[in-house]
Parts: sequence; structure tokens; C-alpha cells
Amino acid sequence: MRISLNWLRELVEIKLSPEELAETLTMAGFEVEEIEDRRTWANGVVIGKVLERQPHPNADKLSVCQVDNRCR
Repeated sequence: MRISLNWLRELVEIKLSPEELAETLTMAGFEVEEIEDRRTWANGVVIGKVLERQPHPNADKLSVCQVDNRCR
């Protein structure tokens, strides 16, 4: 079963690091197989804002867009 640390923090106050919490749970008899940091899943992702969209001149299902990729 996967449990989100943020979800768990909504239910109880946790002052331990994820590694310390995993060790504490393991010592209490709950198996922790891995700690998964999902922040790394988005490495290399760039966010942009579409400023303008026009139909592609040679394709019905495509668009040509002007994008501002300086969004934060």
C-alpha cells in the first residue's frame, strides 16, 4: 500500500524525516519497502503559457502556438 507523507501529516503531527519515519514504522512491525520522492519525476519539465493559437496551415489536427516559456 502506498501512503503519501503529506496525507499522513494531515492526520498526525510528524516531526521525523521520511527515512526516520520509515525506520520507526519498520520497528513497529510495518514493512516499508521504499521511500519514493516524486519531486524528481518532473526533472526537465518546462512550464509555458500559450499566448496565441492558430490552425496549422497544412494539417487539420495540429495548431501553431506562440508560447511564453518564462512562466514560474
